Amino acid sequence: MTKLPQNPILRQVHRFREALLFLLYYTVSFQGVRWMRARHPRLATAWSVTLWVKMVLRGMEQVVRMLVPVLQDAEARRARAERARAYQPR
Repeated sequence: MTKLPQNPILRQVHRFREALLFLLYYTVSFQGVRWMRARHPRLATAWSVTLWVKMVLRGMEQVVRMLVPVLQDAEARRARAERARAYQPR
C-alpha cells in the first residue's frame, strides 16, 4: 500500500490513476487467460486462480483502508467517554 500525497487533488489523481491501471491490468490478464485456455489449460487455470486471489486480497485491503477512519473515530469516542466517566469535579 503506497502512501498517498497530502494534497487532496493529487490524492484524487493518484486514486483515479490507480483505479484505471487496476482495471487495465485485470482486463488484459483475463483476456490472456482466455487466449491461453486453448493452448495450455492447466497453466491458464493456475493463472486464473492467482488473479482471482489477488483481486480478492486487493478488495479486502480496500475495505480495511476505508474502515480505518471509522475505527479511529470509534476509538476516539470510547476514549472520550472513558475520560468523561473518570472526571470527578470537586
